[in-house]
Amino acid sequence: MTVKDLSAYLADDALSIPVDGTTYRIPSPDALTGLKLMSVYLISEDVEITEEAAQALADDKRDYVSLVLGTALDEMVAGGVSWIKIQRIARYALLFFTLGEEVADHAMTSGALSGEAPAPSPNGRRTRASRAGATTTRQAASTAGTTSRKEPSAKR
Repeated sequence: MTVKDLSAYLADDALSIPVDGTTYRIPSPDALTGLKLMSVYLISEDVEITEEAAQALADDKRDYVSLVLGTALDEMVAGGVSWIKIQRIARYALLFFTLGEEVADHAMTSGALSGEAPAPSPNGRRTRASRAGATTTRQAASTAGTTSRKEPSAKR
């Protein structure tokens, strides 16, 4: 059996974000909080979560932003960071801690974190704004602009 030394890879998994001249360190969530964040993300994607996960979220009295930012939230508030910036940082951090840096960066550059575009899903496709009419049945192709073939008239 091979033993893999991951100590360098696991050294610091916190997220450091500079805002208005101050760098805020968002600590990596503990395992239980990380699982709750994954549940928050799954709910946002209309994925059903287990009853246990739903209950764990319900039992946690922290709001979403506090869950994601941890102790950095108090530091940002004390530093006078605007609410809009805190919201955007929280969205980025949620994706960073649940789906990884690449997905979070893509969401930021696409405008999804500022509400300018739909957020990316883990498989790289954009999510729909609403899934109310989603169906797995293919719709028939449009016949607009086409004409039916005329049957030859019978000769007498």
